[in-house]
Amino acid sequence: MQLSLSGRLIEIAYKDVAMPASEFIAMAKETGYQGVELRITQVPQDATSPDIGKIKAALESHKMRHTRLLTHDVQEKKWDSFVKYVDVARALNAESVGIWVHDVEWTRKACEYLRKFNLPLVLQTHAGKFIGTPEDCHKFHADVGCDNLYYMYDPSHFYAARKPYGPEIVEQFKGRIFCGGFQKYGVETDAKGQSVSFELPWDSPRGVQLQAAIEGFRKIGYDGFITVIEPMVKGQDHRERALYFATQLKRMLASG
Repeated sequence: MQLSLSGRLIEIAYKDVAMPASEFIAMAKETGYQGVELRITQVPQDATSPDIGKIKAALESHKMRHTRLLTHDVQEKKWDSFVKYVDVARALNAESVGIWVHDVEWTRKACEYLRKFNLPLVLQTHAGKFIGTPEDCHKFHADVGCDNLYYMYDPSHFYAARKPYGPEIVEQFKGRIFCGGFQKYGVETDAKGQSVSFELPWDSPRGVQLQAAIEGFRKIGYDGFITVIEPMVKGQDHRERALYFATQLKRMLASG
């Protein structure tokens, strides 16, 4: 399996980023990744040709694969916005497109459009969202009915939903996993009965056990990318965090 780094690591409140995309790509390469997931905060849909050219040049010069381009701005189902973003994805040789849409018909339309360009639509499994449990994912996929709809398998969110996420669940997603999505946190219930998540070291015995998902990937013969989607932490060095996650993940992949 190979490693991809998400722009989530340098994203500020889903609105801005701490460094240009070209610098992010270079940092990812230098800290041990083979690919990157770029986000709309890094590559807006109205990016100019020179902007796109600079990012593409960085991807090519560092021999980095562009595993997914993720947009948040189609939540309001703005089709024109989605079409423009697909143009950007194609210009940057993205291997998949990610969106946040809760609607079956809209998602089906997006999949059918992407099929014209041989591109998959990849949705992240996400607690509290429309695909927050394994059961949700299977139902949504059946309802959409498109063969180019895949998932970013994020065990942390199944853990947060108090659902199993190890080999037995990964096996249910065989053929539907485009990439893994790894972040490490625990979940506690506060005084109001609400679930509260908190970050944990990747080698902590507490919280979600990412190794369980890796075992599941191996069991089904998955050999694609695992994307690190840890959020930015104010006051911490981005490069050090990126290197830490890559080191821990390589250690996990080497064990067992």
